[in-house]
Amino acid sequence: MRLMFLAAVTLSAFAAPALASDFTFTVPLALHNLPADISHANIECSVSASTTISGHEAAGAMIGSGSTQVDISGGSYDGDVTVAFNANLYQDPHQAVFWGCQLQQLDTVPTGGLTGMAYYPGGAHFIPLTPGATEVTSVSGQLR
Repeated sequence: MRLMFLAAVTLSAFAAPALASDFTFTVPLALHNLPADISHANIECSVSASTTISGHEAAGAMIGSGSTQVDISGGSYDGDVTVAFNANLYQDPHQAVFWGCQLQQLDTVPTGGLTGMAYYPGGAHFIPLTPGATEVTSVSGQLR
């Protein structure tokens, strides 16, 4: 499997109309040579008020997050994924200083009435890479 995951950030928090999202991320996603039973990929993005989130600090620093699921057919997906979301209740979107996006999981089609299988990057059951392929499953950076 060849897996490439990059992110370009478009932040609309400072001049957003009433119905617009506080944050909009456009994530170029390229997945190739996946097993045929992989049917969906989930991309998650989040923003925080801290660049060093660990332990209990994480709950207070998280400004907001969102995810988008895309359909995969024929073992491939190549295109931009838009992840848009608002700040969490009682969180000020202007306090966001750090962003991150990740390939959260790959899902299989349920068969025979059973639930599908989920593959998580870094997990013991994640899909092995094609020799020589590069795996990038997350990206992050400063907002200001």
